[in-house]
Amino acid sequence: MKKLLIFVLLLANCLIGFSQPEFAPIGAEWHYNFQDGMGSRSSGYYLIKSIKDTVIDSKKCKILSQTLVNSKRVSFDRGQSIVYQDTTENKIYRYLYGKFYLLYDFTKAVGDTIVIKEPYSASKYDSIVIVVDRVSVETWSGNIKLKSFDVRKIHWGTFDFMGNITEKLGNSQFLFPVSQLQCDSGCPEELRCYKDDKIRYGALNIPCDTVYTYTNNLNTSEISVFPNPFTNSFTIKTGNRSERQLSIDIFNIYGQLILHDVIPGNEDYQINLNGYPRGFYYLTVKTSDRSITYKLIKNSYLP
Repeated sequence: MKKLLIFVLLLANCLIGFSQPEFAPIGAEWHYNFQDGMGSRSSGYYLIKSIKDTVIDSKKCKILSQTLVNSKRVSFDRGQSIVYQDTTENKIYRYLYGKFYLLYDFTKAVGDTIVIKEPYSASKYDSIVIVVDRVSVETWSGNIKLKSFDVRKIHWGTFDFMGNITEKLGNSQFLFPVSQLQCDSGCPEELRCYKDDKIRYGALNIPCDTVYTYTNNLNTSEISVFPNPFTNSFTIKTGNRSERQLSIDIFNIYGQLILHDVIPGNEDYQINLNGYPRGFYYLTVKTSDRSITYKLIKNSYLP
């Protein structure tokens, strides 16, 4: 009897350890950075919140509200999204135009590809093809184990959806695919904070609703960067500028400075990031009184 009891307890622990964590429980919040247009250093935040349950086609779904707050703290309602968690297959779906479309698949292994269809009408969609580079199990908030993937895009379409994907949190860049055609006027970026009744996460040691306002920025006609995305190196094109020197800083997605340099102000200059991991980086170019910031994508695959 004692052995049977021990066996039952061990089995229960195993089942608990491998149970699928709930995605988007009511009250869950995601805060993402939101840059005010291409090249701007000013940024607000993009808030997604799980607000209530709903049922569609006999599936229990979650309704997520979306709010953009710009650097001037002006709020914009960005509508709602609906997601569904298939606990049998450990997949997350998004409901759009009357259909469920795959958003996350946590059953994949290293080397597997995932095809995500991002619709932009009831009959047309863009296919995002990503490949899994790494799979791990990480411990959150002391004792919660979550599966994590590093993925990269291998088919370059309109939408981006790469970086790190973790159960409960989703993609570290944004919960949903982002159209790069819309980013000149601003795009949601990396995850600042996530919280629900079990997990608290903050990428930076700042309040989740912090905004940043900068003035006197340079613009993209004065300083440009190419290629972007890049493999190992990119070029800063300064044009015929009067400044003798420009200061540059490059940060990773965690806000850590990885490179500082002073470059000629009136000639093109190449930066090599060979040896640094794939992902998103931020380049800030400064004169004596102005600056501009670029979001860069380093990837080992280009078409």
